[in-house]
Amino acid sequence: MPGVRFIAPVFEASGYAAAARNYILALYEQGYPVTVHPVEFTCPKSDLGAEGDLLRTLVDKKIVYDKVIAHCTPDSWRSVLEHEKGKYIIGLTTWETDRLHPIWTSSCNRVQEVWVPSQWNVDVFRESGVEVPVYRIPHALSAHESRALKPLAIDGVRDDDFVFYAIFQWQERKNPAELLEVYLSTFAGENSVVLVLKTYLQHPAENPEAIKARLNEIRADVNVMRYPRVVLIVQNLSQLDMQRLHRRGDCFTLLQRAEGWGLPHFDAAANGRPVITTGYGGHTDFLNPENSYLIDYQLRPVTRMRWTPYYKADGRWAAPDLCQAAKVMRHVFDHREEARERGRRAQARVEQEFSRSVVGRLMADRLSTIDGRITTNS
Repeated sequence: MPGVRFIAPVFEASGYAAAARNYILALYEQGYPVTVHPVEFTCPKSDLGAEGDLLRTLVDKKIVYDKVIAHCTPDSWRSVLEHEKGKYIIGLTTWETDRLHPIWTSSCNRVQEVWVPSQWNVDVFRESGVEVPVYRIPHALSAHESRALKPLAIDGVRDDDFVFYAIFQWQERKNPAELLEVYLSTFAGENSVVLVLKTYLQHPAENPEAIKARLNEIRADVNVMRYPRVVLIVQNLSQLDMQRLHRRGDCFTLLQRAEGWGLPHFDAAANGRPVITTGYGGHTDFLNPENSYLIDYQLRPVTRMRWTPYYKADGRWAAPDLCQAAKVMRHVFDHREEARERGRRAQARVEQEFSRSVVGRLMADRLSTIDGRITTNS
């Protein structure tokens, strides 16, 4: 049986890379023939442990393949189409506003089909003029070494602190300024709470001083007598330490404007952590009012993303209700067992619906259907 070539930034520390690794391993564990071709963007590499060793055995592995999965942004698919002529090309990607850039729509319509992780993305792609078939293939869970994994020790965080935490690239879509404003004003003078931000800028050489400067600017705009603590983690963490960070956090909190899926939210849920987040985007495939805390929002035009050409002002994303967010953060701080119960519900759902075995079967079934079509047409 001919297999599939999977093209992705497999060994980097980006969200695309993390998702790609789990897709590849989910398919590999189903016994479907797969060879991996890594590409590189601008992110640093990540320490992947034993899974990285396994993935390296699949790099450019000699197999017969007639299908290619290009797991990267659609503007990168042109080279795949040029170098993989005669193959069945599947574009695998995600997006974070309610409208695709025309270049992305055009790229999508040049491949045979498109895979996206969330139903929200299926709708956005179709409404943006993508005419080829669009399928929902959700992200798969990472394999956790042990439920007893020790929490990450973080400088500036005490054992008895309540830890709100977030994982994100510092950019407008992730909305760090409003998260900080809500936290600093809500917990002014509070000694037993801390906000941990695992963050980075687009260009790692700017870290960490540029992030500290941005944090200080926001602090200066929030006029309180005594600021609650904020701890920054700007260094690259191993895959294991990222899981340990989730184990140390008490509540994942991010007031982003939109997500195509929301991998940090997904990993937080997988670790049984309650999530406070804006109720708009792909993460609502696995988060709901019964297993998390979804903040109300209004849709607004996209702004302050001039560093990338694909976020245009004719697209919209969410402006979260900051007053509600403040009340919810305080509620979670004061009602910790309720929050833990929501985290347990989220964990049960993602383990049942998005394990590697479930997602791997979904991928293998779709590829087998394509195999049948290729055989019929040959």
